[in-house]
Amino acid sequence: MNRVQCGAARNKVRRRIQEHLDGLGLNMASLGRKIGVARQTVYATIVGEKSSRKVLYALKELGVPEKLLFIPEVRAGAENHEEAA
Repeated sequence: MNRVQCGAARNKVRRRIQEHLDGLGLNMASLGRKIGVARQTVYATIVGEKSSRKVLYALKELGVPEKLLFIPEVRAGAENHEEAA
């Protein structure tokens, strides 16, 4: 999957990502402050407009399942591995 495809897929599950943040008592602004990025960057990443590695890996560290994050380089690596098999 390329960045655009990953973003589109992430957009479809954005509410599940938000629910995870809610469960931790975090919002996009607090996550942004915690990792040193703007709230807008967090939002744009969650809704699939951007693919900020910093945001995606912070979400992963917070326990958001990787399958919901659609991290471009992880997806590309998985696809390359499947093609070689």
